[in-house]
Amino acid sequence: MEHLEEKAFSTRAPKFPIKAFKRYVDDIFAIIRRGSEQPFLDHLNNLFADTICFTMEIEQHRRLPFLDTLLIRKETNISSQVYRKPTNTDHFAHYMSNHPLGVKRGLIIGLVDRAYHLCDPQFLDRELRHIKTVLHRNGYPHRLIDSTVARRLQHLYSPGDAPRPSPDTKITIPLPFYPGMSDKVLSPSRDLSFVLRYCKSPNLGSILRSDKVRLPIHQRNGAIYKITCKCGGTYIGETGNSL
Repeated sequence: MEHLEEKAFSTRAPKFPIKAFKRYVDDIFAIIRRGSEQPFLDHLNNLFADTICFTMEIEQHRRLPFLDTLLIRKETNISSQVYRKPTNTDHFAHYMSNHPLGVKRGLIIGLVDRAYHLCDPQFLDRELRHIKTVLHRNGYPHRLIDSTVARRLQHLYSPGDAPRPSPDTKITIPLPFYPGMSDKVLSPSRDLSFVLRYCKSPNLGSILRSDKVRLPIHQRNGAIYKITCKCGGTYIGETGNSL
């Protein structure tokens, strides 16, 4: 993609006055003069016509979604808030699902972190209210939601110096998670010479399902690949083809 950028800007005509150009992997955000969008898109697609084809989305009513962010153009700046696709259902792991409590707290923390980093201050309170409503709809108790959100916000607003984790020399033992049983085993194990980590336990689907034909890994479609550049950077992508 770096090579495409170099070629695009070295060969572009002056009729493409670009005020901003930011790329994350293969998603590009650009600010360009109105009326030049389609010619510039054609210019990009003509660079490597056989291998790369970009599509374009133009702002509507001063709003443009980019990745997980909704960008809002104002008179003097651009503000942002969390973006959800129209197909979003706000369904998360239910509180009564077979997951450790730490996983459920981690879900809340992840949502708060996303809101904090993506939302401008004027949108943050509204996003936090939405998070609390959605979590309660997914069965999470108000007390757990409020306490976890409050602690995370306190950490984000005044992080201080985070302590460095000490090297863990204990032996790690995987343990299937079973509600009511695993927690009782985990608590006393903290003082011993080994560490227990939860792993996924078999469910009904994995027990009953028996795939008759199992292709070798190199013949399965949907490969994920990693390319290392001479500069030391890496690119991770996904293809529908097999290895």
